Parts: sequence; C-alpha cells; structure tokens
Amino acid sequence: METFASIAAALSEFAPDMLSEEYDNTGLLVGNPSQLVSKILLAYEITEEVVKEALYEGCQLIITHHPLIFKSLKKLTEQSPEEKLIASLIRHNIGHIALHTNADNILTGVNKALANRLGIENFKILKPGKDKLYSLVVFIPDEAFERVEAAVFEAGAGRIGNYSHCGYALSGTGSFIPLENANPAIGRIHQLERVSERRLEVIVPGRRLRTVLSAMLQAHPYEEVAHFIHPLQNTDPESGSGGIGNLPKPMNYLEFVQMVKNVLKADVIRASKLHPDTVQRVAFCGGAGAFLIPYAKEQGAEVFISGDIKYHDFFRADPSFGILDAGHCETEWMILNEIADFLNKKFHTFAIQISNVQTNPVKIL
Repeated sequence: METFASIAAALSEFAPDMLSEEYDNTGLLVGNPSQLVSKILLAYEITEEVVKEALYEGCQLIITHHPLIFKSLKKLTEQSPEEKLIASLIRHNIGHIALHTNADNILTGVNKALANRLGIENFKILKPGKDKLYSLVVFIPDEAFERVEAAVFEAGAGRIGNYSHCGYALSGTGSFIPLENANPAIGRIHQLERVSERRLEVIVPGRRLRTVLSAMLQAHPYEEVAHFIHPLQNTDPESGSGGIGNLPKPMNYLEFVQMVKNVLKADVIRASKLHPDTVQRVAFCGGAGAFLIPYAKEQGAEVFISGDIKYHDFFRADPSFGILDAGHCETEWMILNEIADFLNKKFHTFAIQISNVQTNPVKIL
C-alpha cells in the first residue's frame, strides 16, 4: 500500500510544487505522511458534505484542486468553517493533498483538460511561466553512453515541443589521473588515463533538473562525473498560465457560446457585448484568468474564456475579440479526471473515486 507521502511525491511529478504561485499552498496539507491509503476521494474542494462522503466511502485521503488551508493558520480552535473542517479531517484520520496553481501552471494540467473539453487543437501555453530551462552537458565513456543517455531521457530531459529524446553528442578523448583515495571505474591510481568519451548535451526544465541529475549519476560508471549546467534564456513551453489553440473549423460565435455552455455544464455564461461573427482561435484560462486577456489578443485569439471576469474587463472586447465568463468552477472541475487518470496509471494499490458532491457555492436563480 502507498502512503500519503508517496502519493504526494507522485502528484508532484504530474504538477510540480515548485510551479505553485508564492501565495499558494499545495502538496500534503493535512495528515501523517506515513499513513497508508486504500481509497482516495477526488473533489474540487473540501466542504462538510465532502468530508461526510469520504467517511461514508471509507476514504483515507482527499485530493482537491482548491486547498483547504490557503492563508496562514495561527490557531485551530474550530471557530471558522476552515478550522472546523481541518479538525474534522484530523479527528477522522483523513489526509488532504491539494494541487492548485501548480496544476494551473503546467502543460498537462487544468488548461489542457479545459482544451480537451472545448475540442481545441494545437494547444499551447498562453503565457510562459517562471520555470527555467537548463542545458546539461555530461561526458560519458563510449561503452556507457547509451545507458546514461536513456536514463536522462527517461527522467525528463530532452523534450522540445512535441519531440522527446532530443540531444546532441560529440566524440572526443577525456583524460584524468586518479589520486589517493579515489576508486576509479577506469584507470589506476597516479597514472594518466585517456578514455574515448562522448559529450552529451540536453535541455532540462528546472522542475526536472534534480531528478535528471540523480538518474544521470546513478547510470554513469564514473566515481566523479564531469558535467556542467547552463541556465538558458529560452522560455519553457510546458509551463505557464492559460492556453490557446484552434477549433477544428470556424464556428458561428453564438453557436460556439452555446457549445461552451454545454460542455462545461455551465448554467449561465456572461459574455461581452462586442464579439466577432465567427471564431476559430480560442484562448482560455481555468479559474480566474482576466490578467491574460492582453496575451490572448496579442496571439490572435478571437475569444477568451475564463471565470471571475470583472465588469471593466469586458470593455477590452471589440468587434474582433469576444470575452466569455463561464464561471470559476465550471472552467476547472475537469482537472479531477486528469488527476484520476494519472493516479490510475501510476498506482494499482488503492481505489479512486471522484466526488459526487457539487461544491460550487454559486447558484443561478
């Protein structure tokens, strides 16, 4: 069986905690890291009804998008709704993991799930994020090259857009003298050794750098591995905010709005008065993404979809650019399916259930 800690670590592969915004709170928030798990409940957020559902279903862990503990918690006296929920989780030995802005800021997260619901093709990140790209260079003896190369690729290096296993290699001769207390895989103490080696260079995103280095060192035969790392100016196309892509073919704008309403299960959509007659290039951001409207316009989007759009933001629409507010929850809830798919592929030791509780506090009368 898996533990809270092992599940949290795996989820950090799906949505790395380092991609979370500074104001956010993600990862394992409640529970003993060593507690075992036989059943997990996935919910958009934690409410009293969700806790009751977890107890009824026999779940030891609740994984959500919105974190229960968001702002600093200085006491736990059960005086606020959040404190009461946290105390209830602790009392019933139920853990809580949140994937919030880290799931927003990754290529395979919230916005990819939203793109899939909308039928968007050629999806890409709308605004590049804070994750950096690095160039990793390592020198490998010829006989170990394929093993080390495979290890770094498997760990997440060498991805460029829709291509994997991207690298560049040069052949040459390496030299070294093993000194006292060395334990060389090749050569003898105090004797100059020359070895046929290959220089491998790959691109690594910052969120994968530690994992790639660990895999490289484990696969490499040398006691001391000659390598170096350069930060790059290239933007990382796999992390950032929002998304943009194209519909398979142009749609009448009003028909498109109705389609959005249907696939997102939205009771209502708030729409800008100004908009184009047809739409094909679509930008979007799950949750609250009005800050991305300028990026959507710059990249040729004909419509921008998000939630929590304010009154004055709608003035940014024009006859060639429409704005749709489909709701905060409505543009994010589908991330639960992506998390479930990831966990089902990664583990086979516990059951996973998506909550039946509708937590959205907004009701259209």
